[in-house]
Amino acid sequence: MVASISKIGSPSQGVSYFEKDGYYAKDDPLHREASAWYGRGAESMGLSGPVEPEAFERVLEGHVPGGRRLGRRERDGTIRHRPGVDVTLSAPKSVSLAALVGGDRRVVEAHDKAVKRTLDWIEKRAVETRLRDAGTRVLRRVGNQNMVAATFLHDTSRNLDPQLHTHAVIANAVQGGDGKWRTMADGGIFRGKMAIGAIYRSELARGLESLGYGIEKDHTSYCTFRVRWRAGNLVQAVARVIMGVDGQETAPAPFFNGGVGHREPVGGLVRGRQSPLAQPVVA
Repeated sequence: MVASISKIGSPSQGVSYFEKDGYYAKDDPLHREASAWYGRGAESMGLSGPVEPEAFERVLEGHVPGGRRLGRRERDGTIRHRPGVDVTLSAPKSVSLAALVGGDRRVVEAHDKAVKRTLDWIEKRAVETRLRDAGTRVLRRVGNQNMVAATFLHDTSRNLDPQLHTHAVIANAVQGGDGKWRTMADGGIFRGKMAIGAIYRSELARGLESLGYGIEKDHTSYCTFRVRWRAGNLVQAVARVIMGVDGQETAPAPFFNGGVGHREPVGGLVRGRQSPLAQPVVA
């Protein structure tokens, strides 16, 4: 699955992206560098660079400039606020292997660029709020809102397989053209899921082709592509990396630290030796 969208259940769930992921722990500076703020709303809040857990939690709780907190006040005085949604953009497996096992840091940069362009589309076309019409008093959806998003670049799946993907947590707080902050109507994001996946795939494929990679349609996965490899049997090549040249089991070392707008690769080695994975076709 290239794009998945889900609601964030609570601010603590959102902050959990700072917990251990792959080789990075939340108190590790490398893990912190694998995050970045994004969107015009984030700029308006003065948020840029790596995402700090404290600021992230406050945004998910609905705190906005001016000392206000968005949400519905309950009878006991507490404020109920939905934190936001998680849009996850995942590179095809062959792309993840080229980046994380094959050691080509340019592929991670191509992924970053594709994520940024996808988020630009989301902010422009999918992020909305609800406003009451002055004449009819009917609520209507209004777009062209400034988005607040926090991105987290990850390098493994839940099964600890190499999997290049970015979590973009879009906060339930948007700023309109009048400068006012309101809650977000997330229906446009869910309705746009197919378009979001298509934009990410298209931008990623274009970026890889500009690097000289050959790509082809992946008939085993719906509506996606894969990097064309010289190796006759990619499974054997990957197994050689995982088991090591001496037949002993190894684990891929972390390749990058960084995120959308802030990333610095740290190497593409497997237990101290260069990856023996067959190289992808590069023109």
